[in-house]
Amino acid sequence: MLKSIRAKILLAILTVTMFTACSLTGVFYFRAAGMIEENYSGILYGRMQQTIKDLDESLKEIYYVNTRTAWDTDIRNNAKEYSCTGNENSLENMAGLLREHSREYKDINSLYFVFPDKKMAVTSEEFPVNKQGISREHIEELEKHFQRLQIRMFQKWKAMQKKTV
Repeated sequence: MLKSIRAKILLAILTVTMFTACSLTGVFYFRAAGMIEENYSGILYGRMQQTIKDLDESLKEIYYVNTRTAWDTDIRNNAKEYSCTGNENSLENMAGLLREHSREYKDINSLYFVFPDKKMAVTSEEFPVNKQGISREHIEELEKHFQRLQIRMFQKWKAMQKKTV
């Protein structure tokens, strides 16, 4: 079929050229794919870091609102008054104060003040203002969660103190 030397040389040149072109295409393709993958993972990592930072800031602000609420003297006085006298108006006042505190930060839906001995909670929600009959297990779960949160926040605070010193 290829009897002439000219056709054989032309076929050899064409084969070498095609092999070179395919090799170069493959090398550039894999390099480009690697660069795209690297850039994409870098962008995802940056977004993830920003999201985690925003979440951390949000949780920190929620913690501060909760702490300010827990140490609010008006709420504490109303809680003492209710515990001593059983006056329902104290619960209404507490609910109003909790509503004010819950509006301090956009990510807070509601706040609760729990009376473990009475198995009830006062909420910042419009209705119901207080929830009766909270199970002891649920109250214990809330207490454990709060203790873990306090420990984590204390550990973060200690770490921040070490960084500043």
